Amino acid sequence: MHESEDERVAQTLETVAKVLANLKSPEASKYFERALQTSNRLCKKTGPDTKLAMLHNDWGLHLKRESQHNEAIRNFMRASEIWTRKLGANHLHVSTANLNISTTCYAMGNMQTASEHAALAMEIRKEAVGVNHPLYAEALLNFAAVELGKEKMGRARREAEILVRQAIAIFERTRGGQHADTLWARSFLTEGFGASLIDGDDDTSDEDGDDEQGKI
Repeated sequence: MHESEDERVAQTLETVAKVLANLKSPEASKYFERALQTSNRLCKKTGPDTKLAMLHNDWGLHLKRESQHNEAIRNFMRASEIWTRKLGANHLHVSTANLNISTTCYAMGNMQTASEHAALAMEIRKEAVGVNHPLYAEALLNFAAVELGKEKMGRARREAEILVRQAIAIFERTRGGQHADTLWARSFLTEGFGASLIDGDDDTSDEDGDDEQGKI
């Protein structure tokens, strides 16, 4: 098969995989795996590229939603490794991979590892976009949720509530009071920290919101 044909096949397989993943079909993994096999063949000469990293990340999100947490983490780690090598350790895509690792570890009850990756994602976003950006606010919320998962009483709760209020203020300034992210942030205060750890998607490529990452 010629390289151009491989590229078309890989793109088709990836598209089908994403459609099936959006439909929450377990068949999606079969197409993700075939897309990765084809993409890896294409990368033999030049090495893994950022498209391959995104494919690993997308498959990881599907696996997380299927509760295949260890496999999800493996794919997120591979995405992070490639993005770090190609784009640098402080790129927004690297923060996305770390946040996805964090939310998956949270789902597994591995709070210490979840906290470490949430903190790293938060620091990368702080450096990349500053402290008045919705991507940073999202990282604040995820970090707060992890910290509350570790300790639900006393000082830890008060400190986490401060982070939540900071995130709400950022969302209100940058996205408005009725945006879905603002309402999601407020739910931590109105419903309590046990509520609403959802999968969302966040396209950090345009630094604005919604395509490749899981929220807690």
